[in-house]
Formats: sequence, C-alpha cells, structure tokens
Amino acid sequence: MKKFILVVAFFLLSSTSMANELQTRKDINKQVNELVLNQNYSELEVMAEKFRKDELRTSSGLWMLTLFYGAIGEINIYKENDPQAWISLRNKVDSWIRKYPKSPTPYIAKSIILKNEAWSIRGNGYARSVKPESWKPFHKKIEESRAVLEDNIDVSSQDPHWYVVMADIATIQSWKEDKFESLIQNGLTKNQYYFQLYFDVMRYYTPKWHGSAEKIEAFANQAVDRTKEKEGAGMYARIYWAASQSQFQGRIFENSNVRWEVMSKGISDVLQKYPDQWNINNFALFSCLAKDKQKTKELISMINASPIEDGWLGNIRNYEYCKNWSL
Repeated sequence: MKKFILVVAFFLLSSTSMANELQTRKDINKQVNELVLNQNYSELEVMAEKFRKDELRTSSGLWMLTLFYGAIGEINIYKENDPQAWISLRNKVDSWIRKYPKSPTPYIAKSIILKNEAWSIRGNGYARSVKPESWKPFHKKIEESRAVLEDNIDVSSQDPHWYVVMADIATIQSWKEDKFESLIQNGLTKNQYYFQLYFDVMRYYTPKWHGSAEKIEAFANQAVDRTKEKEGAGMYARIYWAASQSQFQGRIFENSNVRWEVMSKGISDVLQKYPDQWNINNFALFSCLAKDKQKTKELISMINASPIEDGWLGNIRNYEYCKNWSL
C-alpha cells in the first residue's frame, strides 16, 4: 500500500505539471480501467479518496474525480452487445462493495455501470429507432441504477458525483422540474465548485430533453452567482462549452441565448486560473464562431506549437480559417 501511494503521488504530480490535458485524461482512464478489471479495490479506493478529498484538478481545471468515474463508465464501451461482459463487470463491483461497504465509490461505480448497461440495451439513437421490446429492460436497469444510489444514500452521497449520476437518471426518467430542482439545489449547495454537476444539470435543461435555450441561459447565470467568488464568470463559459458539445455543436451562437460579452469575460476568467492549451484552443474556436476578431487573434497567438485538432471540431482547417480571418 505504501508503494502504491508513492506511485499515485508521482502519477498525480506528472499529470498536473508535465502532461497535457488530453494525456492526463488518457492516463487516468487507462489506470482506472486496469484497476477495476484486475479487482485492485484498495488501489481504487486510494485514488478516489485522493481525488475527492484534495479536489485535484487537471491543467484545464476539470476535476480528476470526474475522470475517475468517466473511466468506469467506459470500461465496456466496446462490449455493449455482450451481456456476459456486463454480468462480469457487475460482479466485480459487487465484490468491491462487499470489501468497502462504507465507501461511496463502489456504489456510484455500480450505478454508472447499470445505467450504461441500460443504454447498451436501448441503443443511442433517437427514441423512434428503439426496438419496442428494448424499452422495458432499459427502464428496469435505469431504476436499478437509481436504487443503488438511493438505498445507500447516507454513504454514497458523501461523494459529489452522487448528484451527477442522480441528475442524469432524473433526466432519463423525466422527473418533473420541481422535483429535479429540489434534488440539484441540494447538490449544488453542498458541492458548488464540482463542475461536472453543472454540466449534467444543464443537460436536463436542453431543448432535446426537458428545457429550452432560455432555461440554459437562466441556469448559466445562476451558476455564475454560485461560483463567482472563486471562478468569476468562468462557469458561464464552461456551461456553454458543455452545451455546445451536447446540444448546439458548432451553431451555439445561432441556436442558443448565449451572450458573448459574458462568455468572453468567462473565458478570460478561466484562462487566468487555467491557461491550458486545451482551453485556449477551444476558446479560440468559440471566439471565431462569435466573430470576435480581436479575441480570436489574441487566443490564437497563445497557442504553442501545433493546434489541438480536437479543439477545432476535429478539423484543423477550422483553425487555419480562423487564424487567417483574425489576421
């Protein structure tokens, strides 16, 4: 155990000070995957507790705890149609729970796995593309996912990611807005700087789920009010970044109610604390989409070496166009 703690300490140091954002994400994903599949529960507990207690961030400001649970959610990503793979994974996490019944981590992990198993049954297409016989087992697994969290709430809700998974379940189960807001207000009050909670709550307010462009804007402003002491207007920029990925893609300024003057201020506030190349590349794209030539030029000048293609909608020509236009 002492040896492992030293390994984790070195890993965290190298991730935050030496590796870039995307490499840090890959490293955490790989390590968590291997630990779960090899049933190294003690090592998983050390890692999760370190991320949770110390509120460790990546160079872009993302919580490492988010990446920890995201890695668990991707374990069976290439085995979605293999029922035995899901059974095996659930058995592993049940063993984890038996070994650490007072830890919130394995309960949240199990809930995530059940939720993802439900999506493997349903498929990720539009509702009209789902086979009629898939709906019942899909909803059954979602309810099982919810039960794991609610039946062990005293332990599992000690972790801020409990509210993230519950917000996702509430979105899927189409909770009424007053019930949903009761849940998330409690979560945001207790975990006001846990970024991922804002992103998953925002998903509920998107037009394709239970909201509208107006509701996203209202929520983004509420998020700034909650976090401005430490983040300035940064949460406004982060929430619309997440909304662009999940709802608006490259047409955020045409199809949402985003206010560029607030988002631009939020971008500056984020970069003041987290001047990471991943942030810079993505925010340069948003500045270009907003047709702010000066901001685009300023941010592109901050890009070191080569641009990050994933930060330009996966197409380096977007970077080339924006750079030439801004100059």
